[in-house]
Amino acid sequence: MEKLNIKNLFDQLRKDEKSDIQTLELIKGSRSFLIAELKAGKTLSAHYHNEGSEIYHILSGRGKMEIGTLSGTKVIWKEHFDVTPNDLFEVKDRVVHRLSNDGDENLKIVFVTPPSHLGEDRIFI
Repeated sequence: MEKLNIKNLFDQLRKDEKSDIQTLELIKGSRSFLIAELKAGKTLSAHYHNEGSEIYHILSGRGKMEIGTLSGTKVIWKEHFDVTPNDLFEVKDRVVHRLSNDGDENLKIVFVTPPSHLGEDRIFI
């Protein structure tokens, strides 16, 4: 068994090839446990996943999560909410979502997701 300290792992994040977020997968299996960071002023572009939900836990920073549906090639934004430290929420499969960091500090996140969400099952709009 391996014991990890999340706080000490943020300096090992890797830039995502398709977006502005940086991630590090800590545990991989039927569900992946990842840490991520979205720099101040950056946005994780609108996207969705076909299979499985994502569970987010905000560790630090502030931002905005937007939730919508796809109508043809256009997103119909239905709701948005501010995210702050200690917030926990789930984004269901096939739900378009976009995370923005409009604060002045980096947004640090822990999330649990199917392993495919950072690969073949991430459809950007």
